[in-house]
Amino acid sequence: MLKLPSLTALARGMSRRSNRVPLLALLLAGVLSAFLTVQLVDARRQQENLARQEARNLAALLEARLLAGIREIDVALRSVSPRLNPVSLRHNPMPANARLVAEHALEQALPLAGFADHLGLMNVRGELIYQTGRHPELLEAMSREYFIRMRDDPGLKFFGTRLLVSSDQRSSGIVLARRVEDAQGEFAGVLLATVDQKAILKLFSSIQVGEHGAVALRDDTMATIARVPQHDANSTVLSTRHPLLNALARGEIGGDYTARSVVDQEARMHAWRLLPGTRYVVLVGVAEQDYLRAWRRMLHAYYAAMSALALLGGAVAWHYRGERRDGRALQASKAQLEASEARFRGMVENLPFPLTITALADRSLLYANARACRLFGMDAELREQGQRPDPSRFYVDPAERASLFQRLARTEQVDNVELQFQRDNGTQFWALVSAVHLVFDHQPAVLCGFHDISSRKLLEDTLRRQAQTDALTGLANRAHTLERAVQLREAALANGTPLAALMLDIDHFKKVNDTRGHACGDAALHGLASTLEHNLRRHDLIGRLGGEEFAVFLPDTALGQAMQLAERLRMQVAITAMAAPGEPEPIRITISIGLAMLSGQESLESLLARADDALYQAKREGRNRVVQASAPTHAG
Repeated sequence: MLKLPSLTALARGMSRRSNRVPLLALLLAGVLSAFLTVQLVDARRQQENLARQEARNLAALLEARLLAGIREIDVALRSVSPRLNPVSLRHNPMPANARLVAEHALEQALPLAGFADHLGLMNVRGELIYQTGRHPELLEAMSREYFIRMRDDPGLKFFGTRLLVSSDQRSSGIVLARRVEDAQGEFAGVLLATVDQKAILKLFSSIQVGEHGAVALRDDTMATIARVPQHDANSTVLSTRHPLLNALARGEIGGDYTARSVVDQEARMHAWRLLPGTRYVVLVGVAEQDYLRAWRRMLHAYYAAMSALALLGGAVAWHYRGERRDGRALQASKAQLEASEARFRGMVENLPFPLTITALADRSLLYANARACRLFGMDAELREQGQRPDPSRFYVDPAERASLFQRLARTEQVDNVELQFQRDNGTQFWALVSAVHLVFDHQPAVLCGFHDISSRKLLEDTLRRQAQTDALTGLANRAHTLERAVQLREAALANGTPLAALMLDIDHFKKVNDTRGHACGDAALHGLASTLEHNLRRHDLIGRLGGEEFAVFLPDTALGQAMQLAERLRMQVAITAMAAPGEPEPIRITISIGLAMLSGQESLESLLARADDALYQAKREGRNRVVQASAPTHAG
């Protein structure tokens, strides 16, 4: 730690006349007070940025989970559609054999539907032909308005309703519907699935948003579908000037804003996401009183320090003002000066933040207080010996220090610069650096303050990984997989290289869950993920899209090589015995794979849809096989 010169030495260096000491004391107190204010502003801004990032990550996580649930329902409904006889849906009544097939298909599809608690089928006249379960009140509550929209709009293949409430007020939720068409593409009926509001609330309750935070799902009219914490004012309507409505009107699909809730008037940092392909918006709000709690404690401590600095600076100035008027009792005044210097030195040494002073000319370190020495791990003996270590060794990238001084050459002060540092023992940390010009020891210098943000960086990395990773398998989750897949497609188009997409699905996965339990089902998913990782290349992308469905993207891979890789994966999975928790017998599974090659300017959605169709073709042909997708009708 560097030795702090006494105020007498400081005054002697700054000026040989004692009448400059009051000005020095007031100037230093003013600089430190200003620095404290800058630190407070920076600290609040960082807390707000951290809250904004946390809300964004949680919103992305909820978006991924909700989309996975909706996709599972859509996959279940799509699995029913090929088993229906569209012609029989026009008959009144429906033929008994066709009705029996439809009932059986719906009952088999229900366990695959994830979030859904009931499935149903409407004929071409909007009559509910069959529904699973004993009390599908929400199916009965579905407004004819939605049926008419699906009947009259051939382009509306999949649709979600607003919040529906049963006639007896005991059930509430949403209905997801898929259009049924005959071979000529004419409307033949509607497949339906209900999602109970309680299932959505259960998902929201698993998200930690702080004591006063909130999570909500709204439809395109901004009516609330589900909210945690629950509130009586679920029908509250947003003002037309609300930031969220303005963003949606501009065509945005996600963002953040700070506002008071229209439900409970709590000030929150909100992040929102429009679920792609749906009418639903998920919102996550982190309460201001939660994320600024630590900052407000810091505010009180800083106010105390600023008050002490002001009082001490005034006391020193008053002392020297009296000395100038009266030259008597010189020895007594000298003793009082030394005592005042000691108090001032102690105050500067114990300021509640790391502080350094660096010479502007040669950038050598002139002074570092106790907190700075602890932050950088400087040897305490240096404080007593007055040695000056080279500050550049504390920067992970010394060029960043040169850049900081270049910015100071163009401006009076620099605020809120994120830099990475290293201690002599090799440990690294991040800090926010603020710097301002001053004159110290008769030469131009720079006062630097540091705010350790290592814990914030660690939390950001953790939240980012959580938002991008599937918790069960450790693979990329649906949202992150699609985000990276977009980048792979763009690179393939830019470089003119091939890109292969594989859609994988575990065969008879429901049977594994039903016969051996969900723990074995989870073990099968984890084992499949491990097998995929061990048999694919480092630059290949593997992700879990939801349920037992996985996606693999093979960049710079031609069709022949992609087929070989897919076959190798299929055979490796088939021969791998996966350990089952608490059971002597291992788990053995097989997979079906659909393969599609990127064609021309084809969109990612089209590429995945073709791979998905090929996957279902593999299922229909008997499973445990690889099927290549047909070329797109219109690429792009």
